[in-house]
Amino acid sequence: MRRVENYFFGSFNQIFFPLFFVLLFVSSIILFVKVAGLTYVVQVTFLELSRLYIYSMPAVLFFTIPVAFLASVVISLAKNSYDYELSVLFSLGLNPKDVAKSFFFLSTIVSILLLVLSLVLVPLSKELYANFFEYKKNSANINIKASEFGQKFGDWMIYIDEGSDGKYENVVMFSKDAFKKEIFILSKEAKILQDGEAKLELKEGKAFLEDHSLVEQIDFGALELRDSYFGDRELFKGLFEHWAKGFAGDAKRAKEFSLSVLISLFPVLSVYFMLSFGVLNPRYQKNRSYPYILILCTIYYFIVFYGSIHIPFFSIVLIPLFWVLSSYIMYRYKVAKYY
Repeated sequence: MRRVENYFFGSFNQIFFPLFFVLLFVSSIILFVKVAGLTYVVQVTFLELSRLYIYSMPAVLFFTIPVAFLASVVISLAKNSYDYELSVLFSLGLNPKDVAKSFFFLSTIVSILLLVLSLVLVPLSKELYANFFEYKKNSANINIKASEFGQKFGDWMIYIDEGSDGKYENVVMFSKDAFKKEIFILSKEAKILQDGEAKLELKEGKAFLEDHSLVEQIDFGALELRDSYFGDRELFKGLFEHWAKGFAGDAKRAKEFSLSVLISLFPVLSVYFMLSFGVLNPRYQKNRSYPYILILCTIYYFIVFYGSIHIPFFSIVLIPLFWVLSSYIMYRYKVAKYY
């Protein structure tokens, strides 16, 4: 039996790796174009672009591996069926359940790998991606030059008389949106601070606030302003806290958790479907493995996305039960009945 399993795995590998790298290449091109689009927002070097691409890879692998795995198993079994190799093995006493056990073991390993990708690496890589993007945008926003009009710091229009290296003199600032009213600020000195976000520390100045046709003047010794763009993003406190929010009522996080688990389980839940569409009688059955793969993936992903939105945690239990039961019924009808 061991030699038979090695034969099945060898046939599977010949299809899986070429198919996987083709899907990965196509996905990578789409991803690289998407990442390159960020250059309209911030200026990045080629190495920094590659860094963002690497941060996005766990999500690409998470969606590529399940489809490539299922397709490779079905295609390899169909190929062996049409080469009459499965027919010979079955006539020699091999049971389809033995084939199912072999691929169940491999599917379990793949599903565990996908769970690690989706529940650990994808959230971490997304956080690294967001932090790096914020850092670049932060750096772009605080690149203030002396004697130039039209510069911005968050919601503020800013003009400086002179200065460099994050220290400025004779600063003029204006905003309509910072405090939902028009504000005009004059300051003798200013300094850029970077402590996880962009901050501007003003010293010895005056602020003029327009309020119902009146102008209020405030004299200050020190005033600190921060870029509001970066103040709204939720901080990442760890994987446990990240997923715990879904159980605490966060609908978006609950949907992400449900999607992660269900897509990760797709290979191990579909073993009987793989045999149903891959084990064929070459005399009486046509090879329709390709449309079957497309239909199978479409149906599963549709019910997973629908269930994750409407009943995220119940779907983690209900969808696997429904899928395994449906696959076993299909297996009994198409394979076990004849072999």
